Amino acid sequence: MFGYVKPYSPELRVRENECYRALYCGLCRSLKHCTGQVSRLTLNYDFVFAALLRIASSDNAPKYKARRCVVHPLTKRPCAERTPELDFCARVSVLLSYHKADDDARDEKGAKRLQAKLLRQLLKGMRRRVKKQLRKADDIIADGLTKLAEIEGQGLPSVDLPADCFGELMGRLLSLDCDATQRRILYAAGFHLGRWLYIIDAADDFESDREKGRFNPFLLLYNRDKLDEAKRSDILNALTAELIELEAALDLLTQDAGQGEIFSIIDNILHLGMPHTAHMVLECNGKERKDDRSL
Repeated sequence: MFGYVKPYSPELRVRENECYRALYCGLCRSLKHCTGQVSRLTLNYDFVFAALLRIASSDNAPKYKARRCVVHPLTKRPCAERTPELDFCARVSVLLSYHKADDDARDEKGAKRLQAKLLRQLLKGMRRRVKKQLRKADDIIADGLTKLAEIEGQGLPSVDLPADCFGELMGRLLSLDCDATQRRILYAAGFHLGRWLYIIDAADDFESDREKGRFNPFLLLYNRDKLDEAKRSDILNALTAELIELEAALDLLTQDAGQGEIFSIIDNILHLGMPHTAHMVLECNGKERKDDRSL
């Protein structure tokens, strides 16, 4: 369900692109320090966006240092120094990855089920380590995904019910351990981000779920018909509505000194990156497309 939220790189200025890449590398480094080398496999764009939102809601400005890493051993690259926001998002990404693998181990069949079981076992010790710092986050994810499975199990022709459930999960996670003002803003942002993610993931999986007979709310809503132009337009309008609400929540954030690039990257993601991803998903529905989830 993750990997859809990223900037539209052609429209990023050089310093914004360097800042984004540095935060991506910084989140990867936080994963290593918080939960070990293997946890770096859970790294994806969506949690860089979550880190951007947590940083933007604070009065912190990231600091950077040139570093080498396993992926780029020959040339030093700018890397964001560890911050509470990056460490938080690193730990949450591990928890979500574990619970997603746990769900897939129960719901999938064949090779995918075996793969999910292996991943769950691999992440089990990492989850145990993260729970020591973020037990409440683990409870939020476990309870939210259980509730989501129950809603999906009812087989109702509704996208809003499961999208609301996942939105609540993301809102509670993103706003965890924040002060009252931050909590209201980040909950609203997380709620609409979660709805957007659920909707686009369901649209992306439509043809695959249709062929394999798996649950998909759009299959029930459209009586298993293919996504024609009118249906794709409806889904795109729903995704756009979530972005409008997400932007309205983030407009309440105050930009502090040194956060110019952070807010510019968020603006790029909201107005260019996420709409571009939505168009790509809907235009390529059922067709193979490049899924670039790493820098």
